[in-house]
Amino acid sequence: MGQCFSSTYATVEVPFTQINSRLPDVERNEYVFSDGIVMISVDLAKEVAEKLQLNTKQPCAYQIRYAGFKGVVACWPAKNNGPHLQLRQKVHDENFWRMQELMVSRLDRILEYPDMAFDVLAASCTDQWNTSAMMLAAGFRPHSEPHLRGMLTSIRISQLVIQVSKPSLEDCFANHGSEFSETKRDLEVIKGLVVIAKNPCLHPGDVRIPEVVDIPGLHLLYD
Repeated sequence: MGQCFSSTYATVEVPFTQINSRLPDVERNEYVFSDGIVMISVDLAKEVAEKLQLNTKQPCAYQIRYAGFKGVVACWPAKNNGPHLQLRQKVHDENFWRMQELMVSRLDRILEYPDMAFDVLAASCTDQWNTSAMMLAAGFRPHSEPHLRGMLTSIRISQLVIQVSKPSLEDCFANHGSEFSETKRDLEVIKGLVVIAKNPCLHPGDVRIPEVVDIPGLHLLYD
C-alpha cells in the first residue's frame, strides 16, 4: 500500500490497446485471493530487461507505474497473443480508508474492552503474546493491571507498524507447509525438506523447515 517509486526509470511505451485493465480477482469459496501481483507477458518483460540492460539475468518481476496503476507485475505467458500487460481494476481510496479506520478502531479499544483485546490477540498476534491472552482469560483487566496494560499498548503499536510496513497475502499453488523454490545460480528446482533461517537468527520462530516442491506452472518465477 505504501510503495516508494523515487528511482523509477522510463523503459518501454505500451499502447493502451495492449492492456487489459480489468483482470478479475482470484475468488474461491467467497474469499478473494488476489495478492496485488498482476501480469506482464514474456515478450514485453524481455523488452523491459533489454532497456534496463539486464540481458544476462532477466528479472521475472518488475515494480511499475502505468497510467495511474502502481504495483508489481510478474512475468506470465500470454494466451493467444493476448494483452501484454494485465492490470486489476483500481481499488477506490475509500475502501482502504474504511479498512484502516476499522483496524485502528479495534486497536484503540483493546485497552478498554477485554473481549476486543482477546479477539485482536487471537486473530492478529503470534505466540509471543500468549501471556497477555492468558491474563485476559484469567480475569485481569487492562485498567487495573499495569503490566497487562503495558503489553497491550506494545501490541497496539506493533500491529499499527505491521499494517504499514509488512502486509502479506498468500497465494494458493502449494499445500500448507510447502514452498516453491529455485536457486539463483543454476536455476535448478530444489525438492525435499530444507532449512530456512533469518540472519541474524534471534528467535526459535526464525528457523523454518518447510518442504519445497516442484510446480511446473511457476517455472517462470525465480530469484
